[in-house]
Amino acid sequence: MKRLALILAAAAGVLPLTLSASDWNGFYVGAQFGAATYGTIWTDINYDWYGHSLNHAKDKILPGAQIGYNRQYDRVVYGVELDYRSGAKRSTRYDNDVYKTDELKSLMTLRLRAGLAADESLLYGTVGAARADVNHDWIEDGDVTDSWYGLDNNRLGLAYGFGLEHRLSKRLSARLEWLHAEIPGAKNRNQDGYQMEISESLDSASLGLNFHF
Repeated sequence: MKRLALILAAAAGVLPLTLSASDWNGFYVGAQFGAATYGTIWTDINYDWYGHSLNHAKDKILPGAQIGYNRQYDRVVYGVELDYRSGAKRSTRYDNDVYKTDELKSLMTLRLRAGLAADESLLYGTVGAARADVNHDWIEDGDVTDSWYGLDNNRLGLAYGFGLEHRLSKRLSARLEWLHAEIPGAKNRNQDGYQMEISESLDSASLGLNFHF
């Protein structure tokens, strides 16, 4: 967040005060399309398998949609946005007699946005809550009770990032946004009593279009 504050402060110093800003007040809806890296961390709590954490990452294409509301005071723009990104892609790895599957079905965030407007552009930072719909399997070949099936992680996480939005017309704008989401670990116990903890992360760069009312 300190880095984000420095970026916005630098922008305030660079953008001339004489530039007039577009009117960003009001509601908007839009669509987005982006590339993302989805990461999972499996932690063997009871030293059943390896006694440490396994990190795996997979690149994904995530389409999505967003709805939000802006308020503007002079060149300062602030507001709130709700967005949804669809994953729906499974990734399965086989290693040491174990089939490990990670699936990100979707990611939803509710975030505050705040930034500086100049001419037709808006440079902003964003922070808020994230929740992922995920599914995980850890299946040992030939040992049903020492496996984990259909694990989810419904814990509330943190999302933050920054973006640049530019007005194409009175009603239409385009934006480029980077977002990081972090979902804390959830513990799951198998039939043999061993625990595994799974946490999620997502880094995405997306291009979006918004329609302003």
